[in-house]
Amino acid sequence: MNEKVMEVKKHGLTQLQNGEWKLTLSIHPDDMTPDILTDPMGSRYGMALVKMEEVEEDKPKLTQRAVMMCTDSLFIQFAFENKAYSYINEDDEQACARFIRDYCDIKSRSELNANKDAGNKFLSLCNRFDQWKIEQRYQDNFSR
Repeated sequence: MNEKVMEVKKHGLTQLQNGEWKLTLSIHPDDMTPDILTDPMGSRYGMALVKMEEVEEDKPKLTQRAVMMCTDSLFIQFAFENKAYSYINEDDEQACARFIRDYCDIKSRSELNANKDAGNKFLSLCNRFDQWKIEQRYQDNFSR
């Protein structure tokens, strides 16, 4: 697994009977890697933690996520393989943005933060993309 910088949030800390500490962290879906999803339980990782400044967490950041996804070559490939949207080119970020707007039935990705229905559609699309990435990972492993 390659080195990955990601934001995590502390959710729990307990001490085990043998004196070790168990730290429970959550990872944002955009930061989740297929390696973490598929590695067996008990896999070991090296880690460096730096405390981040508190930020406003209540407001969804779906617009920013949508913009970032359109620069992700894997998401562009995912959109390209979605045959319902034939205007997607393999490396076209603008067509990818159109794909998100059409899928979520919005005129601008900036609507994702305020429009609950569009936000839910976008999250559904993100879930489909995450599942697609896992499937691609398995296909890559089996084709070797």
